[in-house]
Amino acid sequence: MRRAVRFAATLAIASVVVVLTALPALAQTAEAGDPAKPWHYWIAPVLVASFGLVLILLAVGYYMKVVRVPRR
Repeated sequence: MRRAVRFAATLAIASVVVVLTALPALAQTAEAGDPAKPWHYWIAPVLVASFGLVLILLAVGYYMKVVRVPRR
């Protein structure tokens, strides 16, 4: 149950971040009347940051589960 709540909270926070990051691009496109799809301009840094965070978390998880010697 606790994992489900934590997952739902993480999903909600990620959704809010994506929406808040997209708002400036959407507003700029609406003002300019540009027919181009601007979503790929604002989402690129979000994807790069997410990928970097996943790599860091994978490295930390590997260290915690495999490399670190358990204390007794």
